[in-house]
Amino acid sequence: MIYSDENLGTAKRISSQLKSIGNAVLPILNTTSRGIVVARFDQSAYLEFNDDWVCLALSSLGAGPTVLQLDNQTAELHEAVRVDRSVAFDSHRYIHIGNYSIDIDGAQSYSGLLEVRHVKRQNICRWSTVFHENPMVVGLAPLLRQIDCSNQSAHKLIFPVNSGALIPEGARGDSLLTFVASAVQALLNWVHASVVLKAPTEPPVVIKKLLGAGPGLTPSGDDFLAGVLCALHMGGNHQPIQQLRSLLLANTQQYTTPVSASLLKQACYGRINEHAHQLVECVLLSASVDAAVLQSLIQRMGASSGWDFLTGLVFGVLACQD
Repeated sequence: MIYSDENLGTAKRISSQLKSIGNAVLPILNTTSRGIVVARFDQSAYLEFNDDWVCLALSSLGAGPTVLQLDNQTAELHEAVRVDRSVAFDSHRYIHIGNYSIDIDGAQSYSGLLEVRHVKRQNICRWSTVFHENPMVVGLAPLLRQIDCSNQSAHKLIFPVNSGALIPEGARGDSLLTFVASAVQALLNWVHASVVLKAPTEPPVVIKKLLGAGPGLTPSGDDFLAGVLCALHMGGNHQPIQQLRSLLLANTQQYTTPVSASLLKQACYGRINEHAHQLVECVLLSASVDAAVLQSLIQRMGASSGWDFLTGLVFGVLACQD
């Protein structure tokens, strides 16, 4: 079959099929039929449609609410999908990128929605030894080493008198941790006050310091926020979620990357990707503690992103405890 593209002329079409399509993707494609490739990586490419971002990913990266997940390891992806190449959706079943044609017919729908589940503090404490031994020395993961389950008060555990006390002694010189410590403390105190003390207030503006904090396509501060939002959604804490969502979505465009803003928007509505879901199940709901399994799940998310998301998830759950 032949397909004509303005950037390539006429070329033989390479076909592929989707394994899954995120629930947030079709509304984007149905609103606008043309887009552009804005970024490309080893196993994924990002497509922009009028300021909305969609991720085209090989199957190993898993499903997601904004992901077009291919059903195999398609080597031709990186031959056809190049930055600045136009994207066209024919409104029926094909997405065309250069001489690459993706069939969406038959793809499984993926929502990524979190269920409301009761999580006991003890579930977190079982992992404290693993957290203390985690190898990450970058991002916000070092904060996990502060968890001390011999202290029976969650409030005392994560709400020290000053924000500097949040940072483990061995990481006191870390510039990122120093920069975000006050925002982390303010966020956790606000969650605790809203959920446990039933004293809801507007979220502190200092929380914005977490947006875009740290390097990478999805900075550490954003991954941490996604973890906290996940914890709030699992607890069914609707009012704090709405308040935090309003603050974050009003500022993501200004303070963080477009890709991260797109993923954070999904987290604000309780939607996360497949590997994040597996990480949540492993740490909060599984009956066993297996450091190797945890490390494998984190690597699937991306080492830094996985640990940062986990850190936000853990502290978010603790902040919701008495």
